[in-house]
Amino acid sequence: MKKQLNNLSAAAAFESTEANKMFSQIGFGATFFDSLPNEVLILNRKGDIFAANDSFCRNFGYDSSDLLKTNWRELVAARESETEMCLQQAFDHDTYRWRTSYRINKNPKGVFQIDFLHLEDEPEFIALFHKKQQKPGDGIPYRPRRAAEKKTLGSFEAPDEFYKKLIELAPCPVFIADADFNLKYSNSAASRFLGYQPGELVGKNVLDLKRSEEVARMLELQRSQSESESIQLRSEWEYRKKDGSWVWGEAFTGNLPGGLRTAFVTDITERKNAEARIKKSQEAYRLFIRQNGLEISHFELKPPIPLTDSIDQQIAKIFSDTSLAESSESKAKHYGYSSEDEVIGKPFAYFVQNKATAKEFLKKFVESGYQVDDFEIREFDAQRNEKFYLSSLIGIVEKGKLIRIWGTQRDITERKRAEKAYRVAEEQLRHSQKIEPIGRLAGGIAHDFNNFLAVIMLQVDMINRKLPENDPLRPRVNDIKTVTDNAAVMVKQLLAFGRKQTLQPQPLVLNDVVEEFIKIIRTLIGEDIEITLKLDQNLGVCFVDPNQMTQILMNLAVNARDAMHRGGKLSIETSNITIDENTFKHRAQPKGTYIELTVRDNGIGMSAKTKKHIFEPFFTTKEAGKGTGLGLATVYGIVKQSKGFIWVNSKLQEGTTFTLHFPRTDKGAKVVKPEKVKTIPPGTETILLVEDEEHIRKTSMEVLESLGYTIIDAKDGEQAIEVAKSYENEINLLLTDVVMPKMNGKELAKKLKDVHPELSVLFMSGYTDDIMSRHGVLEEDVHFLGKPFTPMTLAVKVREAIEAHESSGRDK
Repeated sequence: MKKQLNNLSAAAAFESTEANKMFSQIGFGATFFDSLPNEVLILNRKGDIFAANDSFCRNFGYDSSDLLKTNWRELVAARESETEMCLQQAFDHDTYRWRTSYRINKNPKGVFQIDFLHLEDEPEFIALFHKKQQKPGDGIPYRPRRAAEKKTLGSFEAPDEFYKKLIELAPCPVFIADADFNLKYSNSAASRFLGYQPGELVGKNVLDLKRSEEVARMLELQRSQSESESIQLRSEWEYRKKDGSWVWGEAFTGNLPGGLRTAFVTDITERKNAEARIKKSQEAYRLFIRQNGLEISHFELKPPIPLTDSIDQQIAKIFSDTSLAESSESKAKHYGYSSEDEVIGKPFAYFVQNKATAKEFLKKFVESGYQVDDFEIREFDAQRNEKFYLSSLIGIVEKGKLIRIWGTQRDITERKRAEKAYRVAEEQLRHSQKIEPIGRLAGGIAHDFNNFLAVIMLQVDMINRKLPENDPLRPRVNDIKTVTDNAAVMVKQLLAFGRKQTLQPQPLVLNDVVEEFIKIIRTLIGEDIEITLKLDQNLGVCFVDPNQMTQILMNLAVNARDAMHRGGKLSIETSNITIDENTFKHRAQPKGTYIELTVRDNGIGMSAKTKKHIFEPFFTTKEAGKGTGLGLATVYGIVKQSKGFIWVNSKLQEGTTFTLHFPRTDKGAKVVKPEKVKTIPPGTETILLVEDEEHIRKTSMEVLESLGYTIIDAKDGEQAIEVAKSYENEINLLLTDVVMPKMNGKELAKKLKDVHPELSVLFMSGYTDDIMSRHGVLEEDVHFLGKPFTPMTLAVKVREAIEAHESSGRDK
């Protein structure tokens, strides 16, 4: 036994003279053995029980005298062969500690972990420490047997030294302190529990091991226990470890003779951490239920419904015997309540508006095994507005009874309204899909096509710069330039028509949009149509998307062209107007100031019947295959999204006039067209040019070097980083393509800023805006150069980026 104790971490603690003296004074064996919170047995090799402490007798409902007549095998709910092997290993195994789990016959629901402590000095006996695999009670007092009530436990009369060694080997931490909380003893498990070396805990104050806010509770516990020496309590505490971290322990405390107090502690850190995670999960769950936009409900059935009931009986009981236990806030508001608390407790039937539909729903629920998904229900909200929902139910079944129902409702009203609007146009919808390939084609070819055009435009301008003014090749070169410019414009038109650009509203003067639109529309509508403009030169500012405005003008112009089979006149006008009750007849339009856009033609016009449907999706008067019916519907949608209004006036053979109103804003900045630069601005700064397309890279280098810049180039991001790291001088500008293999332009710029913080950045790309946004380039402070570009555009954008960066640096 001594050899074994010498190997224990805390052997020195109770081998000391002071500890032995203390144990002798308090009667170590009798007090400690019965004070242990663990259920403890002492067996011989045959399994006969020679001793059992208070905890074992109390928790398993045995009388001590009965236990002395019992063999341990009779108490274990395991096969005899397993029990026999357990005893054999406990006595003969090389290690003195061995653990397994068993169920006790008289407590079949309690699962225990048992530590078998093999004591070499007592080879015929072994101690069993039991640990419950479930949460113990907290703060439950009990009264142990008084010393006078104790009986001799069979023929096993162990000396105090045996019990002292038993406590030292106990798997749970054991502490003994005086009335001032100064520790007098701690076993090996206590040292391990708090991360101390053997003997280090002796002399420390228990209050220093607890949180400061728990001292008052500790003192109160001491006062309550001092009133009766026989009272012992369970309580939970946090303990400070040697390294400053905290662990949780469940302390079983009691009084000892001589004014001492003892605590047997179980490490419950893992359990407390699990409880904290569960609490956090429950809080998140409750928050999810209450604040989820999806309507969620949880019904309890009291009493539970037997599955053996008929379908009709089950449906009837669901209507009457359910009670709402949990609800999301959205469900409460659906039924006219301000919070979910107001609907808790209401039966399922309360939330039913159409009983026939509800019965059909519940019948499907029962027949499908208590789960039904996405059942469509039509209801009315508190304001009697028609609403549509997709409802789902799932039932919880236990022991052949339905005990609980979870339900969700998803509002699909907007979708149903859209379906209703589009149902009559399903055939036209299929025809409209023919425009989808145009958009995909536009986006797909834009990048590569613009790269081709960029090379041509740069090379043509470079040739022009080197040709003498009267060189016979100059007209040919200019023809190439003209055709290339037209091709670039056509790509832009294709992208706009295919809706492959990101659209963003901004304060602008609508005249600027109209003037730009006229430049691209003449070839589209034909030479036999005369276009006239009447633009108010004092036109105010409205907050709209210029690309959307171009789309509106395009659709209205195309519609006018198709109405003028033999040519005609197309008029576009702008003006400032004020709407009040005396000047306008449309009551639906709020009073205020507006910008008016008028598009008028003298075509064939339309009948009153046709005019009623022109803004409906897929409505068209054109022959099959000639139109999608989306043009005017698109116009209407853009106007409404821009908080505007649109009116139409038309008569057969008298033409058509569309009048659009957009709210005027005084806060919008005046749109100023960029000043045209007559000469290419030079520079002397250093530029890092990164472009994976070799022809563009080389041509751009040639242009910039001819302007005086120092150029270092790279074909991709990785090479650019290496070049930048090895370049010792200052780099003023990173000119980089956006979409490149291995690393995109934004990622490259971010990494290079770490190496060269003085760097300014100019992105360039032939991609459309929606693709650009996927790469995170669309930001207000980003400098961007769209492909294709001319030497002039390149030079101007480079200067703008460099000077803007220098200006911001000065401001700082």
